[in-house]
Amino acid sequence: MKNDSIGTFSLRSIKNIDEKIRLCQNDLDRFVLFAKRSGGLASHSYIAEAKATIIELRQANTTSDPRLTGWINFSEGLIEHFEKLDNKKAKNKFNRALLISQMVSDRELAGACAAWVAHCDFVDGNIALAATNIINSFAWSLPDEHETRGRASMLLADAFNAVDQISTSRSWFRAARNHASRAGDIAMQNVMLFNIAAYSVSRLTLDDCTLGVSASDMQRTAMEVASASNLNTALGISELPTMVPTMQAELHIANQKWDQAINIFENHPTRIVQNSPVRLIPKLLSQRAWCYANLGNLAAAKKDLEQALELKGQCTDDDDLAVLHFRLSRVGEITNDPEVKSSCLVSATTHLDLYRGHQEQIRNMLKNVVERISGQ
Repeated sequence: MKNDSIGTFSLRSIKNIDEKIRLCQNDLDRFVLFAKRSGGLASHSYIAEAKATIIELRQANTTSDPRLTGWINFSEGLIEHFEKLDNKKAKNKFNRALLISQMVSDRELAGACAAWVAHCDFVDGNIALAATNIINSFAWSLPDEHETRGRASMLLADAFNAVDQISTSRSWFRAARNHASRAGDIAMQNVMLFNIAAYSVSRLTLDDCTLGVSASDMQRTAMEVASASNLNTALGISELPTMVPTMQAELHIANQKWDQAINIFENHPTRIVQNSPVRLIPKLLSQRAWCYANLGNLAAAKKDLEQALELKGQCTDDDDLAVLHFRLSRVGEITNDPEVKSSCLVSATTHLDLYRGHQEQIRNMLKNVVERISGQ
C-alpha cells in the first residue's frame, strides 16, 4: 500500500500522517497509520477515499492483527458518522474498537474510542455512560493527542450549550478549537461552528414555540448560521447537504418568513424533508405544516400534519418532540381541528417537561465530569 494511492491532499492533518507513513519502517505500524488516515479523510468528507483505504487494509490484514483491526473499526465508525450521522452503526464500530484497544493495551486508541463513544452516548440520551466515557477519554489520552482531547472538549461544549450555559460552553469550544488548530484539523473547526449554530437554532425554535424570541437572539443565531454555512461552503463539504439549509429554513420560520422557509424546503436540490436524518423528518414536517398554515394553504398543512403524526415515533429527542407537537397544536387551531389542537398541546407540554428534566441530568453530569478531569 502506497501513501499516495488514495490521492494527494493538502490538509495539514493528513499531510502529518503522510509524513509518518513515509518514515515508518514497520509494515503493521504503517497499516495502522493508514487506518488513522482513513479516519481523517472521513472527517473531512472524503468518504469514498476513506472507504477505499479500509477495503485495502482489510485485504492486507491477512492475519487479523487485533491492533490493526481495532483501528480499522475505529475508522469505520468515523465513516458511519460523517457519511450519514448513523449513531447506532457508528457506536457499534467504536465500541468494538474500544474493546479491542483494551485487549491489546493500545492506550491511544482507547482514548479516541472513549471520546467518540461518549459522543454517541450523549446523542442517545445516556448521560451516565457519556460521563464515564468522557472521564475515560481524558484519563487515557495525553494532552497533545489533539483528536481525542478536541472531540471530548467539543462534547463538553455541546453539553453546556444544551443546558443554556453559554459562556462555559464557549470556553470548552475554545479548548476544542485549540486542539483542532494544533492538529491542523479544519474539519473539527467546521463541526464546531456547525454545532454552535445548530444548538442556537434549536433553542430559538423551542423559544419561538413557548416564550417568543428576541431580536438580539435572532441576529446572533443568524450570524452563527452564516458562519457555519460559509466555512462549510469554503471547504467544499458535500456530505449531509441538507443540514445547513435546514438551519436556514428554521431560522426563517422563527422570523415568520414563511415563503422563504417553504422555498428552502421545496426547492433546495436535495429536498430537505425527504433527505434529512430520519429522526428529524417528523419535526421538519411539523415546521413545514406551520408555514403552510400561516400562508393559508390548509390542504398542504393538513397533509404534513397527518404525516408528522404518523412518523413521530422516529423522533427521538424530547425537545424536537415538544416543537413538533407545539407546531401541530397551532396548525390544528388554524385548520379548525380542536382534537388535534388539544391533544398535541398536552403532548408538547409533556415532552417539554421531560426535556427540562433531561437538562437537569446533564447539569449534574457536567458538574461531576469537570471535577474529575480538572488538571488533566
